[in-house]
Amino acid sequence: FMYIRNRVEYLAILKKGMSNGGKLIIVDFKKKRTPIGPPSDIRLPIHEVEEALYTAGFKNIETNDTALDYQYFVMAEK
Repeated sequence: FMYIRNRVEYLAILKKGMSNGGKLIIVDFKKKRTPIGPPSDIRLPIHEVEEALYTAGFKNIETNDTALDYQYFVMAEK
């Protein structure tokens, strides 16, 4: 997700193609130093992903940053 430009616009277009009640899951690296993954300075904090989803009109947004060692996941519903 960190590599996508114009994230809100991208999410809004993606949402249009989803069925009502459809779910989107985003998995990305936590914004901290980890032994694998991209440099931490280009990673997005989880709250920025949440905000982009809300702005694009998604609902029922849930986050989890403890299930995986190096990544978090965010689930949202159309």
